[in-house]
Amino acid sequence: MKLDSCISWMSEESELMEIRNKAIQEYCSKRSECETCKIRGLCDACEGEFTENEELLKLAYNKLYPDSTEDHVNHPNHYASGSIECIDAMESAFGKDAVSNFCLLNAFKYIWRSEKKNGAEDIKKAIWYLEKYLSFISFEKEKQNARSNI
Repeated sequence: MKLDSCISWMSEESELMEIRNKAIQEYCSKRSECETCKIRGLCDACEGEFTENEELLKLAYNKLYPDSTEDHVNHPNHYASGSIECIDAMESAFGKDAVSNFCLLNAFKYIWRSEKKNGAEDIKKAIWYLEKYLSFISFEKEKQNARSNI
């Protein structure tokens, strides 16, 4: 059952990439010059072939069609499949211990790269992962306390 959920999520992610790619191709096909293009630098980086690079595809699409309602720290759209968030699917598939370790490692990664990539947003993401880690730790302590009181 867990594998089916992961496969479904991957399929939806693939469909989303296709939609983004078509939207970018449509935008580009309507332009006669690249000089004033909003994604010129990104397009130059991959020579107009976004399908080969998922990160560039996301960056280009978000530049062309910004979603001001997206919360890039707490609930980024690209980490959700319907109402299921990736972190919750990971917890279900791998357990709290594995995901709590993942949270610590991800916090480390965001702090490490913050000065070179997204600055304050990366620090906020690191804090989010540390808070998630702490929620797992406090849940485990509550379970242990409950067991010792029996």
